Amino acid sequence: TSDPAKTGDWQCECPAGAPRAQGAPATCEVDECVDLTNFGARTCADSARYAANGCKCECGWQDAALAGAFGPGADSPCMAGCCNPDRRASGAWCKIDANAPENAGKAECQQEAEWACLDEHLDSHRPSPPISNACTRAGQICVDVNTAATSPLDWRCECAAPATGTPAVGAPARCELDECTADCPTCAKGACAEATPPQTCEDVSAGTGDWVCRCPRGMTGAVGQQRPAACTYTDECEANARVCEAMGQVCVDQDAAVAGDWMCSCVAPATGASKLGRPASCELDECTASCGTCAGGTCTHAEQACRDLSTSPLDLGDWVCVCPAPTVGERQGAAAACSVDECFMDGGAHGARCRAAGQTCTDADVATMGSWMCVCVAPQVGSATGDVAACALDECVLDENNAVCRAAGQACVDPTTSALARNDWTCTCTDAAGATQRAVMAPAACAPQGWCEGAGAACAEAGQMCVPEAQACRCLAPQTGADGAGRPARCVLDECAAQCSTCAGSVCSAAGQTCEDADTSASSLRDWSCQCAPPATNEAVGAPAACTANECDVAGRVCLVEEQTCVDPNPAPASAGDWYC
Repeated sequence: TSDPAKTGDWQCECPAGAPRAQGAPATCEVDECVDLTNFGARTCADSARYAANGCKCECGWQDAALAGAFGPGADSPCMAGCCNPDRRASGAWCKIDANAPENAGKAECQQEAEWACLDEHLDSHRPSPPISNACTRAGQICVDVNTAATSPLDWRCECAAPATGTPAVGAPARCELDECTADCPTCAKGACAEATPPQTCEDVSAGTGDWVCRCPRGMTGAVGQQRPAACTYTDECEANARVCEAMGQVCVDQDAAVAGDWMCSCVAPATGASKLGRPASCELDECTASCGTCAGGTCTHAEQACRDLSTSPLDLGDWVCVCPAPTVGERQGAAAACSVDECFMDGGAHGARCRAAGQTCTDADVATMGSWMCVCVAPQVGSATGDVAACALDECVLDENNAVCRAAGQACVDPTTSALARNDWTCTCTDAAGATQRAVMAPAACAPQGWCEGAGAACAEAGQMCVPEAQACRCLAPQTGADGAGRPARCVLDECAAQCSTCAGSVCSAAGQTCEDADTSASSLRDWSCQCAPPATNEAVGAPAACTANECDVAGRVCLVEEQTCVDPNPAPASAGDWYC
């Protein structure tokens, strides 16, 4: 408002409108790949050339006719910032002479003593060409590195996959497409390497559709144009080639005049020493080699590591991208979806905190922040999310302690389960007077009485307590079960629920998984397993499972309706939403 009583309410507004800022300049942005009116992604063929040397603009009339083609407020080359920086009739001058044959259709900045700016020529050469950025017209991708309005002329062109090349600032990049290694409609896609015998692919030129297959050494045949060549052996390999070809190799007869000197050789890009009369030991690291099934720059462009699960030339397409620490995740044949393992964040601060307390750090849910926890190391039990755990240690859990008491048919009791209180466990029993007797780290002094005078030995032999008043044998912890009337009881040991040296403890729960003991008989130990929580599947005996969740189990019906197949390239639970039809 212009009301004199209202001051300080002036605003700065970006040329395109919003945003605005009151009493200060607004933070304006312009994507030069989209906005082509001022300093957008154009070349001299489109508008003016903004030269660093101050005065050399040359452009076609049709481009000069675009409004503002030479910068903000410049409707002609004479007012362009590079031709006339001060926008005044002095200094660097502009001369337009469309009538001179050598300058037809051109505007040129020159150091002249007078100003001859013939704007009337612009109207007669105004064809209204379509506006598009220089990258798009070259079949490339335009990227504005900094969209701040104060950072002009920093757009660049990048090669569009599968072409490769170094990005160029302010101009189309120099891109290359090797049809032997790339994946495109006109590419070889392994046609030469997968031929029998394997052949060499060669991309004749930078154009498309001109790759050829060439016969390997030791064979003859015409070059195959966009298809495998028809190759034949003319020496010892005619009879022995099948030995090499079965391993994806070629047969080479070193000297046609010498018998028995044929050998198998690796086919590029596989490498390895040739072997006389037998297959060679070839390797193909698809992470570093260049081939139709190779990783190329897939992993490195995503700033991830590449690992080839098998370097055998017969195992193709098995490379994986691995996320860098502190993130976790991997994916076969494509960039991985990385998640953060908080135990390794901030230089591993959380992990170091757990280790300092003698505990281990685990992140049960890498997709959720704040899920890391410290877990006590067996035989101690306990865990704490986001903090050091208060660990407990029942010394009777240790087999060597429990066995001392069980051999005497007595119960083992640890009165203090603090991890700091050691060697205080006791064996307990009930004497003839009904009093509880205890002995630290040894069987208590209790004489058998009543029914137990004769049957107590059978109970003790089974590692159970004799109960005279019930005339039964009773299970001792960590085993459970009903009393055995007049005989040893049938005790069970659920290693998922109990505490013992062979038990699961918090191993499964700390990983967000459930524990199952396949056989709870007291004699069946270390057979518990961790099982993944639905919808993930998998299990592992004695350790956390590597969970997988094939999203096609649920999403598959979407594809099935269209009579298509569902594919989940990475069934890891952390890689959700990557299924496709």
